[in-house]
Amino acid sequence: MASHLTIFRITINSKDRLSINIEEPDGSRQFSADFGYSEALVQQIAAFQQKARQQNPADLSSDEVRLLGEQLFQAIFDKQLQGEFEKLYQKVLANDDLLRIELDIDEEYLPQVAAFPWEFMRPKSGTAVLLSASPHLILSRRPRLHMAAPRLELQKDDKIRILLVASYPGTRQNAELGPVIYQPVLDALQVLANAPNSNIELFFSDNAQQKELDRLLKAHRPHVFHFIGHGRLHQPADNSPERGQLALAPEDELFGEAQWVDASYFSRLFSENHPAPSLVLLQTCEGARLSESRAFASVASSVVQQNIPAVVGMQYIVSNDTAVEFAETFYCQLAQDAPLDVAVQAARHAVSQRDYRDETRDFATPVLFMRLPDGRLFQRKQLALQTTRRRAANNNQELHRALTRLNFRDHRYKFGDIYGKAHKMGAFLISGPDKAGHNWLRNLLLKEEFKDELGGASNIDPLHIDIGDPTFVQTIDSLWEQFTLQLVDPNAFLADKPGVIAALLARWQAGHTIIVLDNICKQLASYPQTVLQDFWQPLVADLQQALQQNNLPAPNHWFLLFMIDTAGTLPDLLLDDLDRTDPTTPIFLPRLSSRFPEDELEQWWRHGHTRSVMEPAAQQLHLQSLDALRQLIWQKSDNGTVLPLFNSVCRACRADWKEIEEL
Repeated sequence: MASHLTIFRITINSKDRLSINIEEPDGSRQFSADFGYSEALVQQIAAFQQKARQQNPADLSSDEVRLLGEQLFQAIFDKQLQGEFEKLYQKVLANDDLLRIELDIDEEYLPQVAAFPWEFMRPKSGTAVLLSASPHLILSRRPRLHMAAPRLELQKDDKIRILLVASYPGTRQNAELGPVIYQPVLDALQVLANAPNSNIELFFSDNAQQKELDRLLKAHRPHVFHFIGHGRLHQPADNSPERGQLALAPEDELFGEAQWVDASYFSRLFSENHPAPSLVLLQTCEGARLSESRAFASVASSVVQQNIPAVVGMQYIVSNDTAVEFAETFYCQLAQDAPLDVAVQAARHAVSQRDYRDETRDFATPVLFMRLPDGRLFQRKQLALQTTRRRAANNNQELHRALTRLNFRDHRYKFGDIYGKAHKMGAFLISGPDKAGHNWLRNLLLKEEFKDELGGASNIDPLHIDIGDPTFVQTIDSLWEQFTLQLVDPNAFLADKPGVIAALLARWQAGHTIIVLDNICKQLASYPQTVLQDFWQPLVADLQQALQQNNLPAPNHWFLLFMIDTAGTLPDLLLDDLDRTDPTTPIFLPRLSSRFPEDELEQWWRHGHTRSVMEPAAQQLHLQSLDALRQLIWQKSDNGTVLPLFNSVCRACRADWKEIEEL
């Protein structure tokens, strides 16, 4: 992407008018317009926010998300302004540039307007884009203090130091506030920090006592301070407006109470430790209370007005998978010297592309407050900054991330339901025609979703039984016989059910246990239901009973069953009310297709992450454009057949598909 930036700055100083300043490479323009503020809009936003701030906003429909985004857009962009926006957007698309949209709202005079969830904005007609999550756009908020913050100068080989702090509220208040769930984000950052040639150095502490924070900042001098914990809205005794506070750990972990601090404390804490972090990221954890997201957004907007160049706050409670997706993309971009606002936009876009999250609140959750004129937190000495696409050209991990966005995002979302199951058991049904990549999908889901538990995913050795073998009789007795041959005695003539139970229990105690029943519908379409009722559920009960009889703790390992239907005949067995706590309740993954729809491939192709990987391939093949490369790969994959498509992309990028599978 070219380095040219067009800035579309929107300044709102009253409930009636707003001013626009457009800065293009060849000059600037200024004009004013009406601001579409109304009490009806305020009431609609209040109703929306009440739903959006729930822990699990199931009542928030995709239509409500879309409608609010359109009305927020129309409040700022009248017909004339939308025309200006459309022209600028088409221009940056043609030149492969960036359009930065900056919101400048006087928070003291218009606190209600500043608190609007502007990150949901999208046009109702014309260009269909999300202003906060589209690759060629950048949406950020300018704080009331407009003085530009200085960049931090790094040496050529300096790593970006990240201090991740999980603030445990103490045993006394744990029941009230809930635990601080930080492990998924910590694991994701550790993977990034431990990668070869990583530009990230990670420090972690789960001791967020005030004195300890001061010591950590002095000892590590982090560039980024990432806080995960609890918050609240506090009403001062003088009846001044509510202000956000965050919970630090008590001095007495067993009997003390959480120490509540506000933005002024963070500002003093950072200013007293020089150099201060260039970026503060404030994150509520999954399971937070309803008011906490408002508190975090309030603290974020206040901290940046002090001495911090940039703050990212979460205006809603985030799930673990959303937090991990955001953190992975954001820190990867930052480590590649991308501007901060570009990194945030890319991370929001990654969230929006996963599991159709552009129809939920997730993509609009991160809010960026920034005092950097060009978004650059760091400036390296004697280093010509490389763009993301150059660094990603021969990086299999980048290609792997890009490919996983294609067609399998809803599978991963459904697969994540295993987190709610007791004893970490789950049964999964994957259905679709042959050559749809079932085994690849199974391995992908395991390695992506459970990479922290799987320790690099090198120890996945599933028990595999081919139900479609003509010699296999589709009965439960035959299934027990197959397990007996594999686990107990390869020369056995009869099923040894107790022996199989004992062997599976020992295997489960030792590590992760994966069972794969392949071609499960080749003969009888009803066999999956029979397996669930007459094999899986009794097996789980027997294993649990064996644990109790032997006085053994529940293993801290996964025990999973995959039933793979390569005939595509698996009936729709979807459950309306999934009991997430029942380890015998299966999870039905959406049906696979052996081909990708062309419009889906085109959408993936336009993704900025994909473009960064594919553009060097187009140059290497002496093709005139990315569209020419897409057409070539489309033809070589027999118009979208799954595995040839993957292989064609790998060949074009000179990457090894087997190596990617092992990531």
